[in-house]
Amino acid sequence: MLWNIENAYNKRLIDWYNGVLDQNFTFFLSTGDVNGGLPASWNRADEVDINTSLFDKNNTTLPCQSIFMDIRAEDGVSWIEFAPESAPTETWYQTTLYYDFKFEISPNTYIPLTGVQAVFTVRDAGKFGNYDHHWQLVEMRDLGDATMASARMSAAATEPTTWGKVKSLYR
Repeated sequence: MLWNIENAYNKRLIDWYNGVLDQNFTFFLSTGDVNGGLPASWNRADEVDINTSLFDKNNTTLPCQSIFMDIRAEDGVSWIEFAPESAPTETWYQTTLYYDFKFEISPNTYIPLTGVQAVFTVRDAGKFGNYDHHWQLVEMRDLGDATMASARMSAAATEPTTWGKVKSLYR
């Protein structure tokens, strides 16, 4: 699942990314981004539209020349099991991982703030084809850095930021 997210970004495959997202997916922006004027969250349709534009090398408004994404799961992933209020009969799983990225969106190169993490929440959406389990991303919370509320994207050579802030360029 996390590998599919990473590959969708690295290979700019919106269909892969779309396939990973649950029908009720929500992306939550970091506290610093929200305090900086961005919305607290957006839904699946917005997430797909945003990433469709981000992945499109021929985007006429804001072309992204290159994307590198690394969700740091190489040391293994520990999932926490819970029953969500919105679906009390289901069991969802959550993990918090560091991420790294590099987005080249002229004239800037966006890299992550030091030590940024995201919380990934998945659910088993049931049987899919020949598989008994089909895992979907229900929520992603960009934890970012609460102290970056005053940080803004400017015409600098390298711009440390959050994943949500980069996505918001395409909103």
